[in-house]
Amino acid sequence: MLFMRQATGLRRMTLLILLVLALAPLAAHAAGKPSLSDFTSDGCSLFPDGTIKDRQKWCECCFQHDIAYWQGGTEEERKKADDELRNCVLERTKDKTLAETMYVGVRAGGHPVFPNWYRWAYGWPYGRGYKPLTDAEKEQVLERLDEYSRKHPAGYCAEKHPARAPTATVPQHPTNWATAVKAEHLKNFYRLDDKVYRSAQPHNEGFRELERLGVRNVLSLRDYHSDEAEGTSLNLFRVKMEAGEITDEKVIAA
Repeated sequence: MLFMRQATGLRRMTLLILLVLALAPLAAHAAGKPSLSDFTSDGCSLFPDGTIKDRQKWCECCFQHDIAYWQGGTEEERKKADDELRNCVLERTKDKTLAETMYVGVRAGGHPVFPNWYRWAYGWPYGRGYKPLTDAEKEQVLERLDEYSRKHPAGYCAEKHPARAPTATVPQHPTNWATAVKAEHLKNFYRLDDKVYRSAQPHNEGFRELERLGVRNVLSLRDYHSDEAEGTSLNLFRVKMEAGEITDEKVIAA
């Protein structure tokens, strides 16, 4: 009899949990327009960020993967993010087994139906699932990422796994190193000199605004995300870089 009462209690608890999960999306909808939470990353989550000798070895791969999973999007975009994670790990380690293991792990554990902290679209309230981002939501993404960059200029990996060897003191740049430029569709937009500007990652409207301002060439330093400038005549160039691992060769190429 005691066992039966316990079993009944477990069934009731299970039903209660399922009910809460089912009502969560409805509650978020009833509360109004869902808002994107601040970006957070824990690197490779339940998996190491690197080896004992190199704690950051594939950390940046997971960090970029977290950005994609946090903002969410379509099922095809999730598949692309997982493919890029596998390719990034393989490029850094040359270990096909490790790259495939991490790929299988995120494919199995990152489904949006799972109410965990690293699910697809974890930046949005639970229940969003696969859904393309609207232009307004893309603006939220850029704002949150820009805010994260200001608070964590070195990035997650460098903060989590700082270099053991002491580094030379970096001289402070002058306060007038750049001039802020007002723009409608560009975030963190500055003029460095008469020919060079910098900004946070623009979307299509931002690229069109750059073209209207007279910009002709765009250099992307992002690692594992491509850029789109549809409907413009901009020339797009790309040199993959990471804040914690910039070489002289990459600087010269850029």
